[in-house]
Amino acid sequence: MSDVEHKNAVGSELHLPFMINAGSPNGSLTGPLNQICFDTTNKVLFINTNGVMAWTQLALPVPGVKIYRALLTQEGSGTGTMTNGTLEVGHRYLQNSELYGDDDFSNVANVVAGTVNTINCEFIATGTTPTKWTNSTELLDLSSSAPVATILENSLGEVPELIRVSVGACKIIGTFPEHKTFAVFQIGTLAFNQEIFGTITIETNEIALTIFGDSWDGSQVDGWGGIIEILVYP
Repeated sequence: MSDVEHKNAVGSELHLPFMINAGSPNGSLTGPLNQICFDTTNKVLFINTNGVMAWTQLALPVPGVKIYRALLTQEGSGTGTMTNGTLEVGHRYLQNSELYGDDDFSNVANVVAGTVNTINCEFIATGTTPTKWTNSTELLDLSSSAPVATILENSLGEVPELIRVSVGACKIIGTFPEHKTFAVFQIGTLAFNQEIFGTITIETNEIALTIFGDSWDGSQVDGWGGIIEILVYP
């Protein structure tokens, strides 16, 4: 066994190495390596020192690594932008426009990002009826049609929050330190049996999933499912 330090395809650097089997017949595997992909048996495709791709079995877990594994299922297309009405307690909302007139959400907003009553503020609704909402200030319900997680394993010490940002786009929010978080997403199902693929972007304290259909025109799609695995290194 040998230690290899590498980066994933979206640039989230791992400071502590995976333990991998270096007994490849195509040469030893050395780092840093910057391109990897996975199959369904936790094998990873490395480019070795001879420039040859070789499947190598990961020996997980590495001591001290926190693991989150869950089946994610996303259905529906959400409610889109809201300009009046009532809120749902516990849902996360994004103020999607400037504040119009004297609309006021301060009485129902547990702010998690930004400043209440300003554009791009995100808050968890603590009540259903804002102080005033008659001037069509735009809110986006990020919890509507969000992915649902069936947790298979979780040693993070918290349950990450799932939100749907737009068609084919969602975020997993939790304690994900920069340069110490790694994630793999294996898509398993999609409405209408389309062939699909997805991308993962890892930033501090959030992981973004983007799901594309089979039209190859860059169109994102709703109605999907798959397994997410997140590793957080100490």
